[in-house]
Amino acid sequence: MADLLQEQFCSVFSDLGSPNVEDPSIPLPLIQNPQELELFELGDEGIISTIKSIPLSSSSGPNGVPAIVLKNCGVELCRPIKMIWEESFKCGVVPKFYKETNITPLYKK
Repeated sequence: MADLLQEQFCSVFSDLGSPNVEDPSIPLPLIQNPQELELFELGDEGIISTIKSIPLSSSSGPNGVPAIVLKNCGVELCRPIKMIWEESFKCGVVPKFYKETNITPLYKK
């Protein structure tokens, strides 16, 4: 079985060391209406409504905080979340923990 898989992959994928392989040229996307940072503002109402829209059945993120805690403490968490995002936009850096997620497969019976 392993030999069949190896044979299939060898027939499909290119040898990166081959002189005939070229890097793909991907054009930069054209941004029609760029957002100006001065116009972007996070509002408490928007953060709170987003937190309230999280389903209770949602699983915890990488930080392990359950959805029910987020929903019940949405008002109290609004200011810290706002501070993190405002600093992120000001610096132009998204914190690493916002880019991580846990994916768990659910097997059917």
